[in-house]
Amino acid sequence: MHLTGTELLDWIALRRVHEGGVALHGSEYVHWGRKVPCYLPGVFGRLADAELTELRDPDFPGGPRRVVLTPRGRKRYRELTAKRGAWVDPEQSSGGCSVPPDRPLSRLRPARGSSEGALK
Repeated sequence: MHLTGTELLDWIALRRVHEGGVALHGSEYVHWGRKVPCYLPGVFGRLADAELTELRDPDFPGGPRRVVLTPRGRKRYRELTAKRGAWVDPEQSSGGCSVPPDRPLSRLRPARGSSEGALK
């Protein structure tokens, strides 16, 4: 079964939080130091309002606040991942070693010696 609409956006945001690296820096959400796509900040806010995620204090003064899953958030992530048909136990995950489907492939480059430019 495929996720659509709100469920898909929730899964994308929860997956990024599960992988780690999501933080609130000032008023902007970042993932591994890069600003998240424009469709995610509202989703992160909604997930926090629903108590599926929470903010942790910064690791250093003035630093970003990490976004983490709550127990309810882990449960929802498991439900959505199972519904999507690609269940990975959050407790056993390797931390995101693959390219997630919600990220563009624009950074991929052709093999050396290829006459093609970067994929767009």
